[in-house]
Amino acid sequence: MLVRFKQILLLIPPLLCVVMAGLSSLPETFDRFIYDALARHYSPINFQDRSVVLIDIDRRSLEAFSGWPLDRSIHAQAIEQLSSAQVSSVTYNVAFIAYGGPQNASDNALLSAIRQNGKVILPMLAEKNQELLPFNGLKLSGAKVAHSELPLDSDEMLRRNYMHAGIGFPRWPNVPLATLSIYAPVKADDFSGLRSPYLNLGFSRRWSRDYEVLIPLGVDKFLQQTPRYSLVDLVTGQVDSGTLKNKAVFIGIADAQLEPKKALAQGMFSATEIHAFNFAVLNKGYALSPSLPIWAVALGVLATFCVGLVGLVTMPIWLKLSFIVTGGILVTVPLMMVSVGYWLSYLPMLVGLVLVSIMSGARFLLAKKSPE
Repeated sequence: MLVRFKQILLLIPPLLCVVMAGLSSLPETFDRFIYDALARHYSPINFQDRSVVLIDIDRRSLEAFSGWPLDRSIHAQAIEQLSSAQVSSVTYNVAFIAYGGPQNASDNALLSAIRQNGKVILPMLAEKNQELLPFNGLKLSGAKVAHSELPLDSDEMLRRNYMHAGIGFPRWPNVPLATLSIYAPVKADDFSGLRSPYLNLGFSRRWSRDYEVLIPLGVDKFLQQTPRYSLVDLVTGQVDSGTLKNKAVFIGIADAQLEPKKALAQGMFSATEIHAFNFAVLNKGYALSPSLPIWAVALGVLATFCVGLVGLVTMPIWLKLSFIVTGGILVTVPLMMVSVGYWLSYLPMLVGLVLVSIMSGARFLLAKKSPE
């Protein structure tokens, strides 16, 4: 019994290393590598989505309508066409910040189209600690304002988003969530995400974020199945209204020269494509939320303890088999959690498993070298 107790004490150093690794800054870098690898080869949800249609402001549309910026009457005509087609929502990923006043015919046409549709989402921007709202903050009828931020990591890759953000306090929903609040209001009340520390919210004039989520895996597969049309075809009536009815329509710039695409592990995508994908995933009731480090540490401790008992502690074979099975299940937990919408870091567990494997190997070699 004393020998077995001493053997169990050997697990203390690797368990301490698990805790230190999990609470350090190392998991962030490691998780980026794992996230990118999974993004290329793993899709946690079914992408047979029929709720989204993309309308591209592409090169052909720009040439047909005399270049960028398009006259706002063109956007008005697009919204009028979508209203006639009875779409469920119109998400316009174009910032209509300036307002020419009540005498501006193009602005009046666009505002009228938005008001008559009643289901339009418009983005706001933030520059120099100031929020820039559509039409210079004019009170809009028929539109919902949302933030369109897609923050990049330090390596210029896009991996995360925030459900809410804003200057001083994160009161603006992001574009996908705002779209869902119009398309399926009940679902919009049920979202997840990692909360920001309370002291970072509402006490400054800086841009604040809350409810962090990772970009779900599978945007490339989603876009392969999503119908899309050119803006010029929509405005000129060449898009069958039956393909638009009851759909969430996303309109945005698809010309990389005009708006650079974002880099994800699966490739380069426009902001509108990413917003549409995030909406479609939310509409399925799925969001990929980072977990607090303590959960990854707890999982790492359990897995390390189980595997360490097998390799370092003398015990009956049936007991070893039970710990092997338990350890194997624990190793698969992070991947299973991704399938239900939670991200757990593998790093603490990996550190513990590597250390106990080295210790077990060393114990085995010493046992072979010891005299009979």
